Amino acid sequence: MAMKTHTVSSGETLSQIIRRHYGRFDMRLLDMVLAANGLSDPDRIRAGQALKLPGNWNGGADPARPAITDMPHGDRDTAALVSKTQASDAPRAGRAPANPAVLEKPLGPGDFWKETYHKDLIVLHFTAGYTWESAYSAFRQPGRVAAPFLVDTNGDIRRLFDEKFWAPHLGIRGEHSQNNRHDKRSIGIEIVNIGPVWNRNGKWTDYTGRAWSADRVVPGENRDAHGGAAFPPAQVEAVCALVNWLLAQYRIPRRIPADFFSCRLPAMRDYKGVATHQMFRADKYDLGPAFPFRQLIAECGLQTVSL
Repeated sequence: MAMKTHTVSSGETLSQIIRRHYGRFDMRLLDMVLAANGLSDPDRIRAGQALKLPGNWNGGADPARPAITDMPHGDRDTAALVSKTQASDAPRAGRAPANPAVLEKPLGPGDFWKETYHKDLIVLHFTAGYTWESAYSAFRQPGRVAAPFLVDTNGDIRRLFDEKFWAPHLGIRGEHSQNNRHDKRSIGIEIVNIGPVWNRNGKWTDYTGRAWSADRVVPGENRDAHGGAAFPPAQVEAVCALVNWLLAQYRIPRRIPADFFSCRLPAMRDYKGVATHQMFRADKYDLGPAFPFRQLIAECGLQTVSL
């Protein structure tokens, strides 16, 4: 196998080095580089160290565009848009992404604003639903939120409108709303997942009352919930690929708040990078402890920051 070396500079991370030389980052490449250097911990590299990099390289290339199915939206009058998210103590129900292989209907009139704004923020949501059909239906209803991207459990990515446009998806009220400023500057990604689960009398149930087996649950406190429904590996890989690609396309800073589960307003007002819905809303559960943030951080080369 071909081999070259890289001398580690001060402040460099292994994920950054891999991305620079291979043009992407994934766990297979990480394991390969760790094995070639006899390492077990990717954080145990030091400035001046000569790292062996086996295999084929694609030096300095931006991340490849993941497989995205574009749903045509056409030119439609968006002046009638009145969509506003409402604050609630319960997660949003019945929302999940559309199947790109069969779905050919665009979102209805008024589901997004055909106005462009500079994008410096990516916000991750879960759909709080079971199927892509329910999310697509919800997005088409008057007075509902919308996001340009939906990621299904099998890893399929759908784009319902061009992400350079915007739609309400955060539901921030009061002085922090700033006339939907955060909706306008952000790209929303909805991930199909029912969300929080509760353990009552030894049985896991979601907010609809549906039972969940323990092997499909990730325990962890999240507001009043005791865990979350697990995200399938293919879906997580797709989310990481999409986030990585969007970060590169829009030159968004590669960072994420270190506290994944708390509302960080007003500190989020000028934050740029990757975030979750509950970082903007204290009444939300998404994404919660079930999402593998450490994998997202590793695959996208994110820095954790304190706010």
